[in-house]
Amino acid sequence: MHRRKFAAVLAAAIALSTAGGVSAAPVETKTLPAENLFPFLRNYYALPAAERTQFHLGYALRVQGARPDQINLTLQDGANKIRMVPDAQGYLSPMPTDAQLKAKAKLSLSRPADAKCSISLEVLPNQSPAQSMEAKPLALAVSQAHTGSKKLAGLLAMAMPTLDRVNILGVTSGEVKLANGTTRPLPFTPASTSKTGGHYPAHLTFVPADMPGAVALTFNGVPTRLLIGSKD
Repeated sequence: MHRRKFAAVLAAAIALSTAGGVSAAPVETKTLPAENLFPFLRNYYALPAAERTQFHLGYALRVQGARPDQINLTLQDGANKIRMVPDAQGYLSPMPTDAQLKAKAKLSLSRPADAKCSISLEVLPNQSPAQSMEAKPLALAVSQAHTGSKKLAGLLAMAMPTLDRVNILGVTSGEVKLANGTTRPLPFTPASTSKTGGHYPAHLTFVPADMPGAVALTFNGVPTRLLIGSKD
C-alpha cells in the first residue's frame, strides 16, 4: 500500500531502540538532536509559506515492549523544557518550530530499558475530519503535498511515489458530490495484513484527478484520520 512505499522511500521510521543489549537500569534516558527525530521537518519549513497552506507533516510515536505513558519525550529549548505528547490523532505535539531546529534544540527520551520506540511520518491535510467536507481544500492539499514532497526529497525526488490521493480512515462508505449535482461513491479498501505482520486499516479513497469538479464529500460517520498518499 502507499504507506509502506512512502515510508520506505522517505525513511520515515526512525528507530530509537538501544544497540548493544538491554541496560540493567529500569529506565533509560538518552538525548539526541530534535532534528534527528523529525526527518524532513526543516525541509517542510523551508517551503514557501504559500506552498504549504493546506498540508503538514505528522509524526506518530510507535512503542513496543512498554505502555505509551511510560515514554517521556521532552524538547529542551535552552532553559525551557517542553513535554511532547500525542494529540487526539496520535501525532506528537507541540512540534518543534523552525527556529528551535535551527538552534539545534535537543530532545530527551526516557523509557523502560527494554522498550523499543520509533517515529512514523505521515503527510496530512490541514482540513479537520468531518462527516461532510469541502472537496477543494482536500484537492489543494494533495496538489501542494505532491509538489512539496519532490522538494522535500531533494535528490530522491525521482524515487518518490506520486502523492495523488486522500485516504479516509474510520468510515466504511462515502460519496462525492460533483459540480453538476450528481454523486459518485468513494472506493473502499478493506483492512489487510502484510507478510511481515504490518496492519493496514480499511479506508475510503478520494483521488481529485479522478473526480474533476468535486464539490463535497460525505461519509457514513466522522473519519478518524485523513492521510495523503499514493497509489500502491
